This record gives sequence, C-alpha cells and structure tokens, in this order.
Amino acid sequence: MGRAAAVVVLVAALAACGTGGPAGKTPLAVGCTSGTSYAGSRTSDCLAGPAHRFVVAVDGYEVLVGNWKRTTDDAGRHLICAGVNVEDVATTAVPVRPGLFAVTPPGGRTETAATAQTNGLVAAVLGPGQQEGGSVCWSDPGTGGQYVAAFNPPVRSPHRGIWLIKFVAA
Repeated sequence: MGRAAAVVVLVAALAACGTGGPAGKTPLAVGCTSGTSYAGSRTSDCLAGPAHRFVVAVDGYEVLVGNWKRTTDDAGRHLICAGVNVEDVATTAVPVRPGLFAVTPPGGRTETAATAQTNGLVAAVLGPGQQEGGSVCWSDPGTGGQYVAAFNPPVRSPHRGIWLIKFVAA
C-alpha cells in the first residue's frame, strides 16, 4: 500500500483535563487519566477520540487534530501531516506554534513538528477566544503500528493532549 493510501485509524477516548495552568487561566476539569497504555503514557494525559470530535482541552487550550495522512513534499521527503486548530479558552493570551506538537513512531524517537511548510500552523499569541489553524508535519519513518502524537502546552504542566494513530507500513 502506498503512502498516500495508508489507512489511518484513530483510537482512544477523550477526557478533558487541566489544572487551570498559569495564573489567570480558566480552570478546566481536573483529574484527567488515560486508562490506556501506550509508549510514554502518563496518568495526566488527555486522550482524544471520536466521542468529542478529537478535541482535547488542556491548560487554557482547546486543540483539535485530525486529517492524518502520509505524504511526500516537493523535495521528496516522506512526511506524516495533520491538520490542527488551536483555540485560546483561557482568560489571558496563550502562545501557539508548531513546536508544541510532537509525534513518537512505534519504537522510535519523539520528533517535534517542522515549521517550514505550505499552509503550516503559524506561530502566534492568541487572545481569549481566538484560534489559529494549519498543518503540522513530521518525518515519516514508514513503519506501521501505533504512533503517539502529543500537544505539549508551553507552560510547566504535567498535562498533554494525546492522539493515538495507527498507520499501516508504507
């Protein structure tokens, strides 16, 4: 099966989580636990799933990640890309940038999203209620299995938004 035709299956269940983040942030539900084991799992992770349209709320952010695909860029590099939308649900401004997103392939190293791409997520500071969207991409090792994608808030927080994605081998 080719990269473009790779079957992507998103799995997991969503739990809203957070501790309110830094001073001035709107508190979100507390006590987020995954109950699912995956590479690098933490009990404070918030797993996204179809029950909540793949949205995770964590530390003043509401994050949607979807439309996962394997692709090749103009330079011939194999990539895994996803569309993202980040909304500030806090009472103060929050930063957003591609580097807040990471992916870990099966048995591989965690990689931060690249910033140089067409229609990519733009680094910005969002005010309350504002949102920013675009794509984020990572190098594609071509392996099949479960990939763990994470949104890591830029504040010191144990909470992360997590998306579990299954790809077939390219």
